[in-house]
Amino acid sequence: MPSADRRRLALGALIVGGALWGYNWVVMKQAVAYAPPLTFAALRLLGGGTLLALYGLIARRPLRPEPPYLRYAVVGLFQSAGFLGLATWAIVLAGAGKVTILAYTMPLWTAVLAWPFLGERLRPLEGGAILVALVGILAMVGPAPGNLWADAAAIGGGIAWAIGIVYLKRQMQRAPIDLFRMTTWQMLAAGAMLGIVALLAHERAIDWTPQFALALFYNAAIASALCYSLWFFVVAVLPAGEAAMGSLLAPVVGVAAAWWQLGERPPSLELAGIVLVLVGVILLSWLRAQRA
Repeated sequence: MPSADRRRLALGALIVGGALWGYNWVVMKQAVAYAPPLTFAALRLLGGGTLLALYGLIARRPLRPEPPYLRYAVVGLFQSAGFLGLATWAIVLAGAGKVTILAYTMPLWTAVLAWPFLGERLRPLEGGAILVALVGILAMVGPAPGNLWADAAAIGGGIAWAIGIVYLKRQMQRAPIDLFRMTTWQMLAAGAMLGIVALLAHERAIDWTPQFALALFYNAAIASALCYSLWFFVVAVLPAGEAAMGSLLAPVVGVAAAWWQLGERPPSLELAGIVLVLVGVILLSWLRAQRA
């Protein structure tokens, strides 16, 4: 396939994947009405990892993990178990749109952590973009205790995601990593970790309704296996900066879908905070893409 056609196909995959990922926050909000958050997140990761492994077998892609094996568990702990576990718990207590935005503050924390651990110094304009987003976060954080727990969990999920990314980048600086194997095994490891935590927490039983089964299918097959497959193709074809910018479609779709389908209309101060966070994150991602 000509490179121009591959580029157009990759841009289409980026848009489709971002929209599907963004809408999934509404699906997650509906799913936690039937299942406890940690159990649901564990099932999603185990299902998605299993489907990716099956795809790898059918496509005859190498699946055997490569040493050092601990890195699969570390990436899974932060990038999937920490991120999805905290974000899914937050979505039980707060609106899907708000949690989406706070969780997608990941680029802010990645930029901050990349300075000491990857040697990527922050430039003045990048620092300004982070400050804009931080003001937006302060505007979004609610005064009620329940809201504070949800906000802290959502932000914590974004921080965990950022730690996983920085750790993975450090590992990639030392030796090449097969991203398909990494994604598959870290997802399975993260699902197992969350499953153990859910059992220890004695979460309530799942209400196995058709609605929950459909939501679980969407999360495992579409939001995990399919979207990650699309992401592999995007990363292979497009520059990293373009791919990162395009992924920010997800929080925009998440907020819009929550507003339209769930009737989540944020108050004025929270809406202003959402706008500031989006502006700060998009500006920061654009500046880092230009530098790359």
